[in-house]
Amino acid sequence: MRQIFSWILTLALVLGLVGCGQNAAAAWQEQYDLGVRYLSEGNYEEAILAFTAAIEIDAKRTEGLIGRGDAYAGQAEESGSPGEEDANTLYQNALADYLAAIEMDDQLVEAYEKAAGVYVSLGDLDAAIDLLEQGVEATGDEGLSDYLEELRDNTRLKLLTHQAAYDSDGHLLRDLRYSYDETGYLLSRDAVNYDNTGRAVGTERMEFQYDENSGSWWRIPNRQWYDTEAEWQAAWSKENFLPGTHDYDTDIGSVEFSVNMDPLILRSGGLEALQEGNVLYNEMQVNGGYADWSYAVYTFDEAGCSVAISSYYSDGSLSGTAVLEWEVLEP
Repeated sequence: MRQIFSWILTLALVLGLVGCGQNAAAAWQEQYDLGVRYLSEGNYEEAILAFTAAIEIDAKRTEGLIGRGDAYAGQAEESGSPGEEDANTLYQNALADYLAAIEMDDQLVEAYEKAAGVYVSLGDLDAAIDLLEQGVEATGDEGLSDYLEELRDNTRLKLLTHQAAYDSDGHLLRDLRYSYDETGYLLSRDAVNYDNTGRAVGTERMEFQYDENSGSWWRIPNRQWYDTEAEWQAAWSKENFLPGTHDYDTDIGSVEFSVNMDPLILRSGGLEALQEGNVLYNEMQVNGGYADWSYAVYTFDEAGCSVAISSYYSDGSLSGTAVLEWEVLEP
C-alpha cells in the first residue's frame, strides 16, 4: 500500500512538472508572438518589453534575443543617425542581443548578418568583416560569404593611376599619370596633351601636400604659371580629399572629337547623364563642346574598375576612347 502511494505521488510530481513546462512554453510563445506583432507594427518599445518577457521565461531560446535585437535596431533607426548618443546606445543593445544569440548557437546565419549590419551602421567595417569571417567559417553560408566580399570591396581603395584619351582614329589626345602615398592619398598628377600627329603640345603637373598641423591636403599648382613666389603660394588651395578620391579628368573634346573619360560613372553637375548598366547616356549634349558624345560604353575588370570607355555620337559612330589603369590597395 505504501509503495502504491509513493508511486502515485511520484506520478503526480512528474505530471505537475510537465504541466509547468507546458505552461512556461505557452507563456513564452504568447510573449514572443506579441513581440513579433509589435515589431511588425513598428511599435518597438512594446516589442522590446514583450521579447524581454519571453527571454525571462526561457533564456535559452535564441528567437527572443534576435527579436529584441531587431526591435532595438528598429528603434535606433527611428531615433536618429548613427553617431548620435541615443541611436548608438540602441544599436549597441541590438548588437549585444545578436552576439548573445550567436554565442548560444554559432549556426545562426541570420544573427551574423544582422550583427554585421549593426557594425556597419556604427561605422565599424573591420568588426563587421571579422564577424562575417567567423560566420562563414562556422556555417559555410553562401549569403554570408557574398556579404563579406561586398564589405571587403568597400574597404579596398581603388586608385586610378593612368588615364589616356584617344580620338576615333586612335591618336593619343591626353595622357595623365597619378601617384599616391602608401595610404592612398593623392600626391601628384602629370598631364600631357598631344596633337593628332602624336606631338606633345602641353604639359601640366599638379602636386598635393599634406599639412600635419592643419590636417589638410593642399593642391599645389605648377610654379611656372606664376611670376612670384608670393603669387604661387597664394594660389595653393585646400582640398577635402579622402584616400583614393580626387578630381579625375572626366572628358576632353573639340569640334573634331569628344571623349568621355569619367572613370566612376558619376555626374556632379555640368553634364546630365543617365546610367543603364555599363552604358552612360549623355542627356545634355553641347554641340562643338567637351560633352558632345551621345553615349559611352564601359568595360570593367574583376575588381569593378572601369578600364576602357568608348564614346559614341548620336548616329552610332565612334567619337573617341579612354583607357584607364588602377591599383587596388587591400585593407
